[in-house]
Amino acid sequence: MFFRFDPQIFLEIAKILKDNVNFDDVGRYRTSIGRAYYAAFLFSREKTGKIFDSEGQHKAVREYYKFIKRRDDIADFLNQLFELRVDADYKLNKKITKTECEHCIALSDIIITLIDNL
Repeated sequence: MFFRFDPQIFLEIAKILKDNVNFDDVGRYRTSIGRAYYAAFLFSREKTGKIFDSEGQHKAVREYYKFIKRRDDIADFLNQLFELRVDADYKLNKKITKTECEHCIALSDIIITLIDNL
């Protein structure tokens, strides 16, 4: 039996988690940013129809949209979201706000929509 996970579920989780007061504000914002990024990244990677090596695949996917599809907008949005995800995941001294979280969720939505309309 074949099972394929829909990465857009990560975006739905990010949206719900962002406002879930049962969790610490900063923790839920950081986690939501990560899920928003992976929703967009995995969706965009799958839409290429290509298989990427594990190492360097985040950059390779951005380059695919920039150089093969000639969509600088998609590549730039993916890069912005990637950098914000790195901040949220690794930079523990950086303040992460609800506004940044909402921005990441919106970016993820935009990326998915742009790629879905290619």
